[in-house]
Amino acid sequence: MAKSFWVKEEEFANEPINVISPLDGLFIAEDGMKDELARRDQLGEEYGRPIEYGTVADVEQSVAKYIELNKNNGLPKILARTQAIVDEYLASKG
Repeated sequence: MAKSFWVKEEEFANEPINVISPLDGLFIAEDGMKDELARRDQLGEEYGRPIEYGTVADVEQSVAKYIELNKNNGLPKILARTQAIVDEYLASKG
């Protein structure tokens, strides 16, 4: 690796166009939502991929069904748990 790599990396990181996220360093553990994440991943494979690849006959109906299945299979719990983790992290940073 060239010696100047890290110098250029630092220059890039300090460019004013870059956004410094208040969540930098946050790790969201799957604790408390593993089953819901597994179901979401399964739904993504079964329903999301065909939508993404354009292989469904009725896009609007397929998207509506995909959204409803996610809502009924733990998405609200995933969102609530993730938001709680973010809130706790931000509160700890003062």
